[in-house]
Amino acid sequence: MCAMAVYVVVFDASSAPPAEAAGAATSQLERLQGANARLSRALAGLRTGVSARPVRDAVHAAMREQKAVSKWVRSANADGRLEPDVRLDNALQANFEYLDAVGSLLANPRSRLRGELPERARRAEAAFGALPAPAGLPATVRGWERLEAYAKARLS
Repeated sequence: MCAMAVYVVVFDASSAPPAEAAGAATSQLERLQGANARLSRALAGLRTGVSARPVRDAVHAAMREQKAVSKWVRSANADGRLEPDVRLDNALQANFEYLDAVGSLLANPRSRLRGELPERARRAEAAFGALPAPAGLPATVRGWERLEAYAKARLS
């Protein structure tokens, strides 16, 4: 995996060394990138008449990683291991909203989030791109167009 964004880390005398905390932040974002990339690949294979189970599993795994990374960031912000960064907060929120729409539309082609999916995908991609060193994160917001076509076919 590519190295992820590394954030300015603030420490006091009792904190972990800066390299350790920066490595932990990078590791967290790599986990998120990996889960989102697996979802993108699963979405690319989504077809009418083929089981959507791999996509459902990938959405659930991506959401688990999203929640774990968000929890780690909140904890690291609270105890001073990581300096709060609005760009990271925005990226995590936008990704959550994107994953929420993907999961909702996959489960229900009539979901009220159907019309919001393109904008949520654009926001997540842009928010990832706004990170100081986004690496491959913006490219993981892919495949949602296939989901729209899949949902439309299910309504026919």
